[in-house]
Amino acid sequence: MNILHIHSSPRSQGSHSNEVAQALFQKLEAQGLPVRRDTLNLWEETLPAVDERFLDIKSKVAQGSDLSNAERVIWSQVENLIARIKTADAMVWSVPMWNFGAPYVLKHFIDVVTQYGYLFSINEQGYQGLLDDKPTLLALSRGGNYAPGSGAEAYDHQEAPLRGILGFWGIQSVSVARWESTMADGDSKAAALMDALNTVDAFVEQLQAQPTESL
Repeated sequence: MNILHIHSSPRSQGSHSNEVAQALFQKLEAQGLPVRRDTLNLWEETLPAVDERFLDIKSKVAQGSDLSNAERVIWSQVENLIARIKTADAMVWSVPMWNFGAPYVLKHFIDVVTQYGYLFSINEQGYQGLLDDKPTLLALSRGGNYAPGSGAEAYDHQEAPLRGILGFWGIQSVSVARWESTMADGDSKAAALMDALNTVDAFVEQLQAQPTESL
């Protein structure tokens, strides 16, 4: 099974969201499932700037116009990133909450790869995602508690936009492992981690139930 890990925390060690993602891979290894892990660290990846030149290139691509050699280099970066998404059997996104939303590098990545004719199209019914549905785990960490029933749900601009863009691409099988209250006292933090790991366990069971040709 090919699992794409999109890592959006600037930290690897000490990252709460990455700790949840690592728990997934450790559990898969313990289960003996054959897994190929493709890690896309957005802090190490050189993404093309979404600037005027980029917009000109995407317009040319949409119109079927020829690209210069320099433009092809830029667009090949886009296509390579999209190919990593498309060829994954499953995905895990590790995302910390920054100012109630996701880190800017993740938004940059989404802006680069969300391209017409690649991840979505438009027809008479409206927008259509072009990705085949695949199991996807959102490993989210938050300093406070923004879970349903917390009273702070209105400040959570992390989870819904990520669900939204995945759905826009065509992915509906989304599980969310929320590690809430990472800045709380030890007991509250530990209890919140256990809730997140329970979701990871359920996600592992989901992957185990995938057709054998994907394993």
